[in-house]
Amino acid sequence: MQGLFASGGPLVVYVLSRRGLDKGAFRATLCLLWVLLNSALLVSYGGTGRLDGESLWLTAWAVAPMLLGRVLGQRLHDTLAGPAFRRAVDVVLLSSGLVLVARG
Repeated sequence: MQGLFASGGPLVVYVLSRRGLDKGAFRATLCLLWVLLNSALLVSYGGTGRLDGESLWLTAWAVAPMLLGRVLGQRLHDTLAGPAFRRAVDVVLLSSGLVLVARG
């Protein structure tokens, strides 16, 4: 999925959500996976010359929304009990699937 459509995240989230992990282990597993994958992409982009001033500038602009998402995500993680957390994951998966289908 990742190689074909650059959308492997929803599939990984779906599979992990069905493994019965508690919400902390679920979240930590996804964080580690994405840190590793994004680090590999960063090295690849740097090696092929695709990191330039414009991409670094766009990355800098993404820091504030990323931090906001981190804070809101932590609050949701702390607030939602296990079943509600799983439902929220399913809603996000459904939403991302609809976006992917709409983009065609």
